[in-house]
Parts: sequence; structure tokens; C-alpha cells
Amino acid sequence: MSQTTLMTMATAATKQKVQSDLADQKAKYGVLKDANGKDFMVPDYTLAQIYDAIPKECFERSVVKSLLYLFQDLALVTVTFLAFSKFNTPDHVPSIIIRSALWVVYGTLQMVFGCGIWINAHECGHMAFSQHKTLNDTIGFLLHSAVLVPYFSWKISHKGHHKGVGSMASDTAFTPPTRLGFMRSFNKSIEEIAECAEDAPITALIETVMKVLFTWQAYTFVMMGVGEFWFQRKAAKEGDKNPEMNEDGNIKRTYGLGGSLFNPYGPYFEDKDAKLVYLSDAAILATLGLLYLVGASYGWSDLMLWYAMPYVLINACVIFLASLQHTDASIPRYDANTWTFIRGAASTIDRDLGFLGRYLWHSLNETHVLHHHISTIPHYHARKATAAIKPIMGVHYRSNTSGLSNLRKTFGEVSKSCQWVESSEGSVGKGKGVLFYRGLANVN
Repeated sequence: MSQTTLMTMATAATKQKVQSDLADQKAKYGVLKDANGKDFMVPDYTLAQIYDAIPKECFERSVVKSLLYLFQDLALVTVTFLAFSKFNTPDHVPSIIIRSALWVVYGTLQMVFGCGIWINAHECGHMAFSQHKTLNDTIGFLLHSAVLVPYFSWKISHKGHHKGVGSMASDTAFTPPTRLGFMRSFNKSIEEIAECAEDAPITALIETVMKVLFTWQAYTFVMMGVGEFWFQRKAAKEGDKNPEMNEDGNIKRTYGLGGSLFNPYGPYFEDKDAKLVYLSDAAILATLGLLYLVGASYGWSDLMLWYAMPYVLINACVIFLASLQHTDASIPRYDANTWTFIRGAASTIDRDLGFLGRYLWHSLNETHVLHHHISTIPHYHARKATAAIKPIMGVHYRSNTSGLSNLRKTFGEVSKSCQWVESSEGSVGKGKGVLFYRGLANVN
């Protein structure tokens, strides 16, 4: 029997199983449709199956290999800084227009290379950089502090993201509003919001750009994009025994420094974490002190070009890429009664970003689905491990191979179609707790 015939038979058997599973699911959850109008199946595999499918060598972490990748990224950032700071000056480039254009190039390059450093620190926070906790935390602490990220505070809150990914209640990042919450934020109906967006497209574009540029700062200071559980915990820590409630039965969301990553007694932290948060805060203050000395010595305009512009762009790029890992028309969210770890881990998507993604950004976007199942696998083994888990995940594995050239189009489509979540019209029982993205693009 030919290989083609065998593949055809396997495909037919897979389709038959999917149809059978959909019929079984319909009896339990009703009809579930994603934002593309396609049938959605709730994941049914286990974490043990994922572990068993991955080759053992993928779990091995090499200090030497990790350090080489880190040195590569540090060298790229350093050489870029030295070249532009020395040669992009009035003496070498008399035209202010050309110098300005070159500084834009500089900021873009530092954004690309700086994201690689950010990802190395991210690997440290997950124990994927090496098997040595002290080494991981030391390197991660230094790298993140250099870009004004409170390492230990972020590490703790990011752990909450991994433990509750995809949960409307307990995720600590990229938790979308419900339909009611989306309307409440504008104090208008969906139809009125859609009409306003059509009448003011430039305003909507500016809001999107500002959101990308400064979401990291908003998350750091005011708990942006977290689930209901964390607002309950914030109210409890602040001694608010009777917090104001919304009409949907949830706590009325109040922001402010009480939920900041810089607050040692904020909602993300236990009492034992306070010393680590203080240490992270001290490192940020030390970095700001060094930046002040640079500005006072070399000039504030130079500091803005050398550091401030890359800082904003690096963190904006991290948020931009991370949001696309967790937002797509095919991805669901779950309420507290329906969520499980596997369901949450599968509510992510791999996006192929070409050379930048695979090499300079260490395949984090191309292997993010794996990362949310097992976060300790180092990036240089992640693609092999991803290939191993695809057969286990089957139809539950999501990827987008449109590439870096179509990234702007992809982001535009996601921005329009993924603005709030709600249950499918045909869902029943616990199916009401499986929520799908909807957006103004779908409003008639």
C-alpha cells in the first residue's frame, strides 16, 4: 500500500473522529463557534501525553549554549549603540533630516535586538536558561533591571499568567473584557461604538498605537488586563470588605498604585515575596540613578535618543508580540467553572515571524503553544518539542504562518475581530463558560 494511500486513510480517520467528538461535545456543551464561525472543540488530551511525546533531550538546558545566545544579543545592542553614538553626529552627518532618519533606524534596531535580551530574561524567569536557579535569577535580574522591568515582581505575576492562562478569573495578562464590560468602558451600546469607530478611524488608530506603546507601563502600575480574581484579592488586601459591584456581579474595577508591580503588598504577592519586590524596586531606582548621571554628563537629548526611545519600543514590541500569542479569532477564553490548565494552555497560537522570530527572538512566537504547556524547555529545543506535541494536540494546535510581512495585516484583523468575549448562541450548560472573541468588524 502506497504512502499516499496510507495518508489519505489516516486523514479520513481523523476527520471521522473529529465529527464523532463534535457530536459527543454537542450533547454536553451545545454548539460552540469561534469568531470565524468555525466549530470549536474543547481540548481532551492530557499534560502527561504532552510530556511523554517530547524527546528527553529537549528538556536539557546548557549554560554554555544559553550564554552564547545572550552574548550574541548583548553584542548586537552594544555594537549598534557604539556605531550610532559615534558616527550619527553633526560632524559625520551634517543634515538633521538624515540624522533624524538614522536615529529612527537606531531605535528600530535596538527594539529588535533588545527584544532578544528581554526574551533571555524571560527564559531566566522560567528556569529555562539553565538548571541553576541562582544563575537564572542573577542574569534575569540584571537584564530586566537594565530595561526598567522589576524582575522578581514580574516573575511572580508572570507565574500567575502561566498558572491561569486563558481563564477570565485568574489570568494576569491579556484578559479580554466581556461584551458588557466592553460596552461599560465606552458607556455606549455596541452599535453606537461601531458607529463612532467608523466616523473617527484616525482616533481609533491613535488609540491603538498608544495602547501598544504604553500597555507595559499600564500593566506595571495599574493591573491592566487581569482577571476578576486579582481585583477580589486587591480589595481583600486593602481591607475593603464591601467593594462596589457592577451589574454583572463582579467587583467594580478600580486601578491605581495599589495593584502596581512595585507595591510589595500588592495583589500578586504573598508576604514572603515582599523582600524580592523591594529588591526589584531598588534595582529600578539604581538604573534610574545611572540614567540620570548619563543625562547630566552627556545631555538629556542624547539620553532620550540612546535609551528612552529604545526602552519604549522594546517594551512595546514585547507587548505587541505577546498579545498576538494570546489573541486570535480561533482562540477561546474560559470562565472559572469551565477552565482547566490544558484548556488554557491550548488557548494560545504560534505565529511564524520568519528570520526575526526564529533567530533574533529565539522562536518564542513560533513555539508559544509549547511554552504554555511546559515553560522550562529552552528556546533552542522548542521547535523540536513543538513538532513532537502537534500530533497529540491535533485540531487543538493553532498556528499562523503568514509571516512577518503580513504582521501588520494580522494585527489589524485581530484588533477589529477580537475586542470582547461572549458565549456562543448555541451553547448550553458549561458551554456557556466557553467564551469566544467578537468585535466591531462583525457588527452589522
